[in-house]
Amino acid sequence: MKTSSFVRLMGAAVLGAVALSGCQQFSNQPAADPDSVQVEFKDMDRFTDFSDEPWGNAIRPEDAAAQFREAVVDEARRHLREGQRLKVVFTDVDLAGDHLPSIRVGATSVRVVKELYPPRIKLTFTLTDANGTVLKQGERNLIDRDFLMRADISIDRSLRYDLHLLRDWLRSELR
Repeated sequence: MKTSSFVRLMGAAVLGAVALSGCQQFSNQPAADPDSVQVEFKDMDRFTDFSDEPWGNAIRPEDAAAQFREAVVDEARRHLREGQRLKVVFTDVDLAGDHLPSIRVGATSVRVVKELYPPRIKLTFTLTDANGTVLKQGERNLIDRDFLMRADISIDRSLRYDLHLLRDWLRSELR
C-alpha cells in the first residue's frame, strides 16, 4: 500500500515538473514571425569548403547549406523580439578540419580535424525592427580556435563545430 502511494505521488510530481518546465520553456520564447529570418548563400560554389568535387566533403553543399540555414533560423527565433527581422548572408565557409589528399578511403579523401584547422565563417547580417529601422548590421569573420575544447558539442552531427560557432555568434549578437 505504501509503495503504490509513493509511486503515484512520485509520478504526479514528475508529471507536474515536466508540465511546468514545458510552460516555462514556451513562455520564455518570443513569438517570432515565420518570415522573420532570411538566410542566403552568396556565390556558394566559391566557398572554401562547399565543394562537389569527388575528393571533397562527405556532405553535399546543399545539405551543408540546409543545416546552416536551419541553425540560423532556430537560434535567431529564440532571440528575436517581436517584429524584429534578421537577414544573414554567408560569403564563405571553411569547415573545421581539412582534407589531406594523401589520406583516402576509396576515392574520397578523409577530413582530418585538429587544432590547426578551426571552423571559419564569413557573413554579413542586418537586424531590423518592426518599422524596418536598422538596429545592427555588419560583416563578421567568425573563427573558433578552441573548437576542440568544447565539451558540450553533440557528436552526432558532421558539422557540429561549425554549427556551434554559428549558434554562439547568434546568441551573442542578438542579446
